[in-house]
Amino acid sequence: MVVRPPGTNGFAITSLVLGLLGAVLFSVGFGIAALSQVRRTGQAGRGMAVAGLCLSGAWVLALVGAVAFAVLSSATRGDDGAVVSSGQVSARDLHVGDCFEEITERSTIYSLPAVPCSEPHQAEVFATFDLEPGPFPGDDRLDTLATRGCTERFETSALGSTTSDEFDLYYLYPLRQNWREGDREIVCIALSLPGPESAPV
Repeated sequence: MVVRPPGTNGFAITSLVLGLLGAVLFSVGFGIAALSQVRRTGQAGRGMAVAGLCLSGAWVLALVGAVAFAVLSSATRGDDGAVVSSGQVSARDLHVGDCFEEITERSTIYSLPAVPCSEPHQAEVFATFDLEPGPFPGDDRLDTLATRGCTERFETSALGSTTSDEFDLYYLYPLRQNWREGDREIVCIALSLPGPESAPV
């Protein structure tokens, strides 16, 4: 007489939960173990184990797709660091001289659409500088320091020789979490007011 163990296999439940959460490595391991145990013991849970494995596969495909999209949509830099083909550039990897097709104002920016500066563009990085180390000063203080620093550097930059009302100054500063990681950089950007057809030089 074969006695069927009561309840659902614990590994199967764990695999399903971890699959939903995206913990792929653990979900796959628990799913394989659950299928082996269910086959041997006759417990319920085979469907949960299979679902956990399927969810893990979906997470892997999504990750691969995201990585491929990021690579294909990224700008390419030449040996001198200048952008030579259009694409997205991380906000934490901006260089002086980078040009952008457009900038949409929003509270948090993770990347910008860079183009070679020989093409029509709306904005250009004209300076970067680091703030003094110390505790996070808060958004208001960062706004003040960034405005002051970028304004001073614009006046001495090549763009500063143009008519001042042709440009608006735009700047990026680190978020609190980036500050904790040691990021102190302010990025100063000149935004051409007429639009993309009038490119900063």
